Amino acid sequence: MQAKASQANIHVSPRKAKLVCDLIKNRPVTEALTILENTHKKTAIFLKKLLHQAIANATNNHAMQADKLYVYTVVANQGSTLKRTMPRAKGSADLIRKRHTHLKIVLSDDQNERKKEIDAIKKRIKKRATNNKGYSAKQRAANEKGLKTVEKTKKAKVSKPEPKKEVAKVSKPVSKVQPKKEPSKETKPVNNAKVKSSVSNKSKITSKSTSKKPTSSTKAK
Repeated sequence: MQAKASQANIHVSPRKAKLVCDLIKNRPVTEALTILENTHKKTAIFLKKLLHQAIANATNNHAMQADKLYVYTVVANQGSTLKRTMPRAKGSADLIRKRHTHLKIVLSDDQNERKKEIDAIKKRIKKRATNNKGYSAKQRAANEKGLKTVEKTKKAKVSKPEPKKEVAKVSKPVSKVQPKKEPSKETKPVNNAKVKSSVSNKSKITSKSTSKKPTSSTKAK
């Protein structure tokens, strides 16, 4: 069980108040009171009064034993800030911020209080996840039908061609390339009989062509 006490708008900056709060966090009540009595800070005075108030709430309102109480949480939150000015040279002014703090103390008598709180948070998150309606239209339609999850449409896989098996190539013996023989430029002996026959044939063809054409003398007659 928990007992709480809080005080608002204490004229201390929250940064300075948190230094004192860290001294008594997770400490038994008797030990926390001795620490606050021996710290010379402005926040220690307010926290000591607030701790006595929390002990009174626990014993009177919740019927808790004072010997088993320990400081479960101590919080110093930022409150309102008052803005004031200080006159400076040449008519200028500096801004002064007067900060305030909200103090809160929670006492508990159960040593497993933190573990129970963490388990309750986990159950709440799990319940929220099961009752989640989903963000997409498909998920909402599936939840209305009673399905927990929507099966994702699988994309058709394109079959890739199998890699060809490399066949071990048999190395053939390299044949030496022989250079081509160029024709010899030596003059061959000419056959005189063939030359004479070709000349006689040409003379016969010319004689035939001239005999067919009529001469000019015959036309005149």
